[in-house]
Amino acid sequence: MIRATIIMSLVVGLGAVSLSGCSVFDTRDPEEPESGVGTWLQPDTPDRVARNIQNSIAEMNSRNYLRSLGPEFVFQPTVTAVAREPSLWSNWAIPEEETYFGRLVASSNFLSGHNLQLLDIIENVIDDERYVMDANYILTVQHSRSAEAIPTEFQGHLVWAIQRSSEGLWYLQAWTDQGVQNQPSWSELKSTFVK
Repeated sequence: MIRATIIMSLVVGLGAVSLSGCSVFDTRDPEEPESGVGTWLQPDTPDRVARNIQNSIAEMNSRNYLRSLGPEFVFQPTVTAVAREPSLWSNWAIPEEETYFGRLVASSNFLSGHNLQLLDIIENVIDDERYVMDANYILTVQHSRSAEAIPTEFQGHLVWAIQRSSEGLWYLQAWTDQGVQNQPSWSELKSTFVK
């Protein structure tokens, strides 16, 4: 009698679970990975800062791009860009970088083929906390704005001053952009997308 009551209770309990559409033995659907994480390398060496910037451009990832910049980040545009719009560059800092890159990402939505090539790299270790990278660059970004108004390829020379924080991680502290002949530079891309 007791055995029959226990069996009946189990049958009723399992029946209620199956009617509710939930089974204790069903596997659940896997959760989607966190979106927008992208490729990020712990910046425990200066070269990883450069790699993270390259990855953030390839993936058009604003979060990782901004994570690579130091708290007192400074950008010095090309001489041509300053001559064209001096007031635009007078206080350029992280908020302007965030605006420019965010708008670039929005304009590049669903497009691929973004790439930053760093060529002829010269590395200069200043001390345990400062490192300077000189390199020629070819930056390719696909965007939805008119190609006649703004190209998709930019060339120039950059100087990146990379610094180590008190936590031991490296970040881009200062960036100088230099034009190469009559090629569109990175400064031109920034000035177009910050507006």
